[in-house]
Amino acid sequence: MKKIDLHTHSWYSDGNLSPCALVEEASRKGLEIVALTDHDGTFGIDEALAAGERFGVQVIGGVEFSSYLETLDCTMHILGLGIDHRQKHMRERILWMREKRKERNDRMLDIFRQMGISLTKEELQVYPGQEYIGKPNIARALVKRGYAASVAQVFRSERLLASPQLKIVRRDRVTAAEAIDLIHGAGGMAVLAHPYKVFWEGRISPAGRQFDDPAHLAYREKMTVILDKLVALGLDGMECFYSSHGREETEYLCRLAQQRGLRITAGSDYHGSEMREDVRLAGCFQGWEEEQLPWAVEEAAKAAADALLNMRR
Repeated sequence: MKKIDLHTHSWYSDGNLSPCALVEEASRKGLEIVALTDHDGTFGIDEALAAGERFGVQVIGGVEFSSYLETLDCTMHILGLGIDHRQKHMRERILWMREKRKERNDRMLDIFRQMGISLTKEELQVYPGQEYIGKPNIARALVKRGYAASVAQVFRSERLLASPQLKIVRRDRVTAAEAIDLIHGAGGMAVLAHPYKVFWEGRISPAGRQFDDPAHLAYREKMTVILDKLVALGLDGMECFYSSHGREETEYLCRLAQQRGLRITAGSDYHGSEMREDVRLAGCFQGWEEEQLPWAVEEAAKAAADALLNMRR
């Protein structure tokens, strides 16, 4: 099986490992190529690149933008792979997004106080001086305070992050068009992350449903319309191999990418072992792929190699 993972997170966004520790773990697991794709930020890439040289892992600099298509009223995440993380315009926009996230977090902390839960900004930090604070940081703080037994419970509880008051608090996102342009401007490859997690109002998640379930069919129909719009905006690829994808879902996405002329990529969305127990490094591959979809596995490996070339130009 190909030893690649093109979707991981460090504590520079909402993971619980430093970039160095993440790359070291990738080395222990025998990975050859790993991409650091922190949410709306590139601040851990230099550390990851240095760790890659130390531990013998080829590191791809990346980013994961939270974005939206206003015309179709939907949100999605778009990965940038093989970017120049020092590119001026991208860095400026990332700093803007960080400020907007801070404003969102302040609103959420105010709502928690009104609910009788007092959290300080310091409690939300994974390490001293952390700039990025996401919902997982808030969830970990609530677990530490004893309000829930696990991070997953915090996200599910209607007394906590699933409460109506908090669910309506949204952060500012860049449009999908801008995300793709930012990635291309930094020399990278723009990839739709975890296609079955694209969100629109009233959607029914296909997670855990049979592939021929009517809700799954309806989801794919809508998602294909969204994908075609993204392709028209310049999308380069799609994350077909992913930790939670079943065999039929993966095969469908690989064929769809092939039909649309998109690059096929593979990523686990690993945030560290304490975040989601069912997600592991390189968990985008489950063991059957090289026999059933050898051409697609090779395409994912080529996409990883090309992203590395982008880094070296």
